[in-house]
Amino acid sequence: MRRLSIAAVVLVALLLAVGCSKKQEAQQQQPAKATTEVQQLNKCVVCGMQIPAEADTITAEYQGKVYHFCSPQDKQKFLENPEMYVKATPDTTKKTEM
Repeated sequence: MRRLSIAAVVLVALLLAVGCSKKQEAQQQQPAKATTEVQQLNKCVVCGMQIPAEADTITAEYQGKVYHFCSPQDKQKFLENPEMYVKATPDTTKKTEM
């Protein structure tokens, strides 16, 4: 009778240990959520500085294309001689991961 009681206690302890370890493994194996965001960046056509694409970005339109600037001074330089800057910058946008 005593052996049966000891065997029952050992069996219950083993079942509890196995059951608890599976819960921990399941929690550890859950995939991490992706938190990478892609942010659109524009390049100032005058100085080459990367600037975030936002609604309040300084822009000018020339020959049907929108060009972005990091400052009003760079916009003014562009407007004075746009051909010089248009030839030097074939693509003014870039995507980067954050």
